[in-house]
Amino acid sequence: MCGPLEQFSHLRSGAQLQEATRRGNSLGYYVLGTDIASGSDGDVFSAARVFARGSGLQPQQVALKRIKLLGQKQRKHAYTELRVAASVYMEVQNEASGLCGHEHLVRLLDFFGSSDGLDHVVFLVMQICAFGLDDLIAAVQEARDMVPASVGAETLRLPARFAEFELWRLLQQMVEALSFLNCLRIIHRDVKPENILWAQQQQQQQQQQ
Repeated sequence: MCGPLEQFSHLRSGAQLQEATRRGNSLGYYVLGTDIASGSDGDVFSAARVFARGSGLQPQQVALKRIKLLGQKQRKHAYTELRVAASVYMEVQNEASGLCGHEHLVRLLDFFGSSDGLDHVVFLVMQICAFGLDDLIAAVQEARDMVPASVGAETLRLPARFAEFELWRLLQQMVEALSFLNCLRIIHRDVKPENILWAQQQQQQQQQQ
């Protein structure tokens, strides 16, 4: 396929799923893990990129988003995600920061199609995150609901809300990320708890290398 998605070829490493990769491929391959989430436009899995033998590189944990290009909506979704990633990549390269993205934006690390190319399915390889704001909210509520009414959450000192400094830090990082996108003339139209993610420091360091 030589279409809209091919213009982002500079973001590709050339690695594919293990099933579609010939043994000994010097580009490495991706091994699927467990399901993380599913939505109307695609599914997200944990995965690992295995590098070529002899490279000396350890497997890299990533998130793999699969978008089935069933219609115009899904093709536009894939194109938009790649366009944003390409814009961020170019801006950071122009600033000569040595990074491949903004520190408060989930990075797109790679992408590839199925064995027959980019006609039917596209896989977006993304920075993997530990959990989302929706998970955190649910965990706090669940912990409070498990406490017997006779005891009371206050007695066990369970958090009724998030610490103020954590909220300020979250808000600051969100504003920095959205302002960065705004400078690139990109509007994030889906800011919600499910899309506010936490990456552990070790994960961030691993994927900046």
